[in-house]
Order: sequence, then C-alpha cells, then structure tokens
Amino acid sequence: MICAIEMQGLNDTRPFLLTWNYGKFGYSLEIEKNITQEDLKTGWTKEARGEKFLVTLEAKEVEADKLTDRDNGEERFWQVAIHNVTDSTDSKKIGSGPVSWGEFFVMD
Repeated sequence: MICAIEMQGLNDTRPFLLTWNYGKFGYSLEIEKNITQEDLKTGWTKEARGEKFLVTLEAKEVEADKLTDRDNGEERFWQVAIHNVTDSTDSKKIGSGPVSWGEFFVMD
C-alpha cells in the first residue's frame, strides 16, 4: 500500500509525506514542495532496514473534461513510482499510482 499525505493544506510549507509497506515493514519519505526539474529527473532515495528504494515523480496529464471544480483548473495529479534498488543489477518496481498532491512547485 502507498499512502501520500499533504500535511496541513494549501498554505503549509512542510514537505509531503509518502509512506509505503514492503515486506513486514513500513517506510516513509518526505518530499519538499519546492522541487526542480533535476529532482524530477533523478528522484529520491530512501535507505532503511537493509533496503534501498528509488522514488520517482512525474506530472500526470488529466483530460480537461475530467477536472472538477475542486481541481481549480490546475494539473494537480502526479504519477509516483517506487522501485526497490537494493540489488543494483535487478531494480524492481514495487508500487506505482497517481496522487493528487496539488502544491508541488517546479522551480525551474
């Protein structure tokens, strides 16, 4: 299971919290809201309990007719993917899906 949490709403400057389960353990990663194209290109790594994960994020297009009033006309949707890269020769995707974090700001 992957869970993405926006801490306190629109004006909160704290990072987003991404949590996931793998095996018997839960893992978490905080992702800052102000990100760069380089951040999006390289992703974020998390090492814990002998495992190493790579988290990637990319903007996800949403058809205009599927946007609701709640979306405020913004492309608020992102595709998140989590890969287990503990064994550098055999990376495997352990989870992926869309998230509707609306306050990522790509800074460049």
